[in-house]
Amino acid sequence: MTEQPFEYQPQFSQWVRQLLTVILLIACVYLLTLIAPVLPMLTIAFLVAFVMFIPSRALARRTPLSYGLSVIISYILLIVVMVLAMLLLTPRLVSGFNSLLDSLQQGYNAFIAGVQTIRPQDAVLNLLGVPLDLSDVVRTVQGLILSGAGPQTSGFLMPPQSGGTVTPPRLDISDILNQVLPLFGSVSQTVTSAIGTITGFVGSFLLALFISFLVLLDVPSTQRAISRRVPTVYHREFALLTQKIGRVWNGFFKGQVLIGFAIGILTFIQLSLMGISNAFILAVITGIISLIPTIGGIIALVPL
Repeated sequence: MTEQPFEYQPQFSQWVRQLLTVILLIACVYLLTLIAPVLPMLTIAFLVAFVMFIPSRALARRTPLSYGLSVIISYILLIVVMVLAMLLLTPRLVSGFNSLLDSLQQGYNAFIAGVQTIRPQDAVLNLLGVPLDLSDVVRTVQGLILSGAGPQTSGFLMPPQSGGTVTPPRLDISDILNQVLPLFGSVSQTVTSAIGTITGFVGSFLLALFISFLVLLDVPSTQRAISRRVPTVYHREFALLTQKIGRVWNGFFKGQVLIGFAIGILTFIQLSLMGISNAFILAVITGIISLIPTIGGIIALVPL
């Protein structure tokens, strides 16, 4: 007589599983409402902790170093890489910003020169045989555009005389800011707000990095504490659930790394073929930002 194969029966009944699922969902929603102000920082902290857990665990398993020392060494290497990246990227970013300002200057000068050369008396269109005189409109538009371009362009600037040359005014960033930013406050308030935003972001990232470091150091003790709180009869189910969650997260992380790597390579090839300068730096930044799930591809368009 053949024996029937053993079929594993879950230790939780169906209705208990459903009840626990509902309770967990309600608890998660309530927890999100409590931690909403610090949710972005905590999200970054746990993402960094998850990313750094893999090399820390690998270093602890393949070397005689303890887990805690492996975490410390991994974070020291991470900080060194970040500092080197900042030292290497900052000059390129400054150069790119200066190049952008030069391009804006040239475009602004060309635009002003083009507006100055328009003659209002030539703005007469023939619409279905009916002459349409737009000279007054052209004068009004010239006055609106050129009124703040400089002292030589105040009022309605007449076109240059024959044989004369048009010297476009210098693009003054402060004048443009003083004309645009009154809608949002003074220039000093705007600059202060921008500096405060950047400082807050850097501070939040450093705090998130420190929290992730503490979380990784506490992983072994947290696992032991959770195991002690789980009843012995549920240890196997708890182990299976933990193992499955670990496989899912590891697969997700590997998939994101492959996506970021592929996007980085394709970006480098495309920018190199287009003749864009600093193609490698832009490709690295794009690949790293693409590691962010869902919205990483959209955010990666900003440096491009």
